[in-house]
Amino acid sequence: MEVTVVVILFFLLWICNGYVFGSSTQSSIEAAKKETGIICIQSDINGLKDDMHELLKRVIKNENEIEFLKSENQYLTNELTNKRRQFSCEINELHENIYENQKAVQYTNTEINHLNETIKEMRNGVDRLEELERRRSEESITECIEKSETIGKTFYLGFLESYGKYGDLYLYIVSSSDGSCQVCIPSTGINTTFSVLSTRVKSFKISPDVCLDHHGIQRKAVFVKCDIPVSVYGLTYLSDEVDGFLALPYEVFGQDYMVTSFTLKTPRNTPHSNSNFGIIAISKSTNITITFRMSGGIINYKATRYGNDDILNITLVRFETFYLSHDYDLSGTLITASSPVAVMSGVRTSYLRNGYGNHMEEMIIPNEHLGRDFIVPKLYDSQCNFRIFALEQTRVRTYNNSSVVYINIQSRRFKEYENYDLYTLQSSVPVQVQLYCNGASTKYDAFMATLPSIQHFKSSYKFPVVNDFKYTDRPQHFYLTIIIQSYAKAGLRLDSKEISNYKGTSTVTLESTLYSVITVELSVGLHEIQQNNDIPFGLIVFGRNKYSGYGFPAGFSVNIKP
Repeated sequence: MEVTVVVILFFLLWICNGYVFGSSTQSSIEAAKKETGIICIQSDINGLKDDMHELLKRVIKNENEIEFLKSENQYLTNELTNKRRQFSCEINELHENIYENQKAVQYTNTEINHLNETIKEMRNGVDRLEELERRRSEESITECIEKSETIGKTFYLGFLESYGKYGDLYLYIVSSSDGSCQVCIPSTGINTTFSVLSTRVKSFKISPDVCLDHHGIQRKAVFVKCDIPVSVYGLTYLSDEVDGFLALPYEVFGQDYMVTSFTLKTPRNTPHSNSNFGIIAISKSTNITITFRMSGGIINYKATRYGNDDILNITLVRFETFYLSHDYDLSGTLITASSPVAVMSGVRTSYLRNGYGNHMEEMIIPNEHLGRDFIVPKLYDSQCNFRIFALEQTRVRTYNNSSVVYINIQSRRFKEYENYDLYTLQSSVPVQVQLYCNGASTKYDAFMATLPSIQHFKSSYKFPVVNDFKYTDRPQHFYLTIIIQSYAKAGLRLDSKEISNYKGTSTVTLESTLYSVITVELSVGLHEIQQNNDIPFGLIVFGRNKYSGYGFPAGFSVNIKP
């Protein structure tokens, strides 16, 4: 740029010199013109200088821009290098991940092949098991029957509060083979194992502190686990307050129950005569809904008042229990659980026929195992009431050897018969029937017993007759009531002997079939009864002394879900 300016200046000087020195013959006028031209040239030179300055400024600006562009170029070059490095790392990582995934796919394919081989082997095993099960089913009907009985290896139960406080609670365990059982009671710290022999009744004494005796949740479950099939019975002997029940194995437990209690004597004036029930949880967490049915009054629980048809929701964990009592009858209260539970129901102290108080208690059958057809026996040397409890609206055909009467029972209601004779019942839907009995000439030895339906009958039973009364008041009598088709009674064998001495016998017809009700007096100890031709029959055990009595069904046959 500077060279160009110099050339231009030289050219201008050359022109001026031509005018000045080109001819000596020029006049003074021409000299004046030349002077004027020189001034013009000088002016042009100044303009050129100014232009040159402007050019120099632009050059400097351009040089700065070039430096900036070089800096930008270097920055972009560095960024490109960094990005290449970054993407190179990510690409390497992707390659590594692809390699690992390929290895995982290969491993998964290997596992799938192994799984297919295992499935094939399992299918072959299932086919073999099905064939074996078919053969076993054909070869052994007896084994299938035993699976549906109330004999089991695992039991959860509880004892309801009694007015009496002095005495003991008992478990009685019987089995057809020798083995061992464990009893665990978390509330007392008891956890013990003992032997069980097929030739004797095993009794286990428990403190009355185990009774469910406070409203709400407690940890008072009794847990029994055996390595052999057994039957378990629970009995309460607290002062003169006595009753017993058949414990159900956990396989029989259900999720839906209906409380079956009893009407109390002058509830407001008899605070000890409480209708009650207890729930025993066997799972880690069980949600329970209680829909109350009560003949009167309200229940206060945790500052909330509950009346008829009100709903209470609770949650229990394994070994926890829930207990409530009321001075009005709670019969018809529904219990619905998210998983199977056990339910006890009864009366703290009953006053049957306005007699002296006595404890009543039963382990309730879940709704899914209820029956339809019943022979209601008249127990020997007893006066009894019985109640038909309807889970849903039902129509029942009743017959008492003289007349047929049809009755309708609304949902969650009951029909009660007092001091009855022999009855047959046929219900349109499954129902539950409870007996409430005391001595024929006494008023203070009442008990409550669940009546097995014909659908619950078995062909053999092994059971205890016990007398661990706190007070050994005489006389003491123990009886067995048998309900069987009349033609089959000749095939009964009690302790391997024919029955020759009956305390009483009567007959009744159900659907053209003649049934006999037989009573036999027994001694204390272990007994076994069976029908030689495997004809099923019902069995109730009861006993009493002067002031106390107990009764319970010897067993049930039920349809246990696999």
